[in-house]
Amino acid sequence: MKTKTNLRTWIRLTAATFSLAATLAQANEAKLLWEIGKADRNNAEFALAPGDFSGYRDDARFVVGRSEAKKDWPYVQPGPLDSWAGTRPHTFTVVFGVKQKPDAGACRLLVDLLDTHSVSPPKLKVVVNGRPFELPLPKGASDASIRGEPAKGRPHVARVEFPATLLRAGRNEITLTTLSGSWLLYDRVALETPAGVETELVEAQGTAIVAAEVSPAPVERDGKRCHRITVTLVHSGDIVNAVIRLDDATEQLARRMLTLASGRHTLELFVPAVSKARYATLAVTVAGETLDSRPVTLVPGVEQVVLVFKTHFDIGYTDMASNVVQRYRTTMIDQALAVVDQNRDLPTAQQFAWTITGWPMHQILDWPQQTPERKARVERA
Repeated sequence: MKTKTNLRTWIRLTAATFSLAATLAQANEAKLLWEIGKADRNNAEFALAPGDFSGYRDDARFVVGRSEAKKDWPYVQPGPLDSWAGTRPHTFTVVFGVKQKPDAGACRLLVDLLDTHSVSPPKLKVVVNGRPFELPLPKGASDASIRGEPAKGRPHVARVEFPATLLRAGRNEITLTTLSGSWLLYDRVALETPAGVETELVEAQGTAIVAAEVSPAPVERDGKRCHRITVTLVHSGDIVNAVIRLDDATEQLARRMLTLASGRHTLELFVPAVSKARYATLAVTVAGETLDSRPVTLVPGVEQVVLVFKTHFDIGYTDMASNVVQRYRTTMIDQALAVVDQNRDLPTAQQFAWTITGWPMHQILDWPQQTPERKARVERA
């Protein structure tokens, strides 16, 4: 009897062990929950592809199951060094639903890239439901890829692993922000989860700041010098009453209430002009909850623009060096002096002034064969 009892106990324990092992294996088995684009070394499925980077307007906001990569996810994500996209960080957002919060396992976000800037690749900050991760990216190949030749890029796959317990039942959000550097080009963005995780369609309801541009120079408003911040919002869903505000570490700089219907909205905030750089956060809130935010830098700005005519001196590229120097000493300086003479009677601020590098001027003035009359004209000019 004792032997039979022990055998039954052993069988039950063994069965429970196998059941637990099977459950754990299933929890750890990777499953592709969603993907934007395809890992095919091409970007034809994305907006603006293959080379219309100059047409970039808004940062991506993608709702899984509702958005389309061809309309809602640009092939390029600019960085703060890209003047063609506003010289600021850019944030791409993915919103997706999960039926039930997982209690175990690991997830992996895959960011497949076709290329990055060859000199200043971006540092990418990934935030999963509020948990930040940073990804420095390697240098890419060349500008040919961003200009429409993706095959000439240098592919790279960046990965972010995080516990599945970071996911929550219902609405989830992942953001990708270029903190520094220049652009990156997408091949695919995908999320792998444990096998038991199931996706759920979520409403496109949401509010996002897609652009915030500070005027390069202060403007006059009600007799005061102000910075104008042009803010672009995208709202989806029901009509809501929202507040857009700008705060720094010590005080609130600006605040404006507005009603948001579904669609795109552009508004202006005016902030007193600063005398030195000041860092602040622009945020949009609804019913006291912050729905989106982004950093804003206020700088004193440009008050005067000075245009300078400058001759760049590359000796030996267009002709023999001796011929180039001879031309500077004679015909070129004669032509410059003629323009100076033509403008001599204009107001001082409008007169032509030629800025020339020191070595060529030394060759002009101290040339033994230079005529006294020409040398005197050069010195007067």
